[in-house]
Amino acid sequence: NSKLMHDHSAALVRQIGAEAADFITAAFEHVLSRPPSAVELGSCRDFLEQGSKESLVRVLLNHNDFVTVR
Repeated sequence: NSKLMHDHSAALVRQIGAEAADFITAAFEHVLSRPPSAVELGSCRDFLEQGSKESLVRVLLNHNDFVTVR
């Protein structure tokens, strides 16, 4: 990902500023305008055990629901 994507994801993490499960829900609502499903929430919790919040936000910014107009 580009420097722009890294900078933007870090800025979103600071803006959201919540803890673990609350962060996941807030990030989904902020980026995708919807809450995560139970499966997505579990996957994101697992992801955050090894990855950073910035990485999770980059994943959401690359999510099909974000990049595709329906």
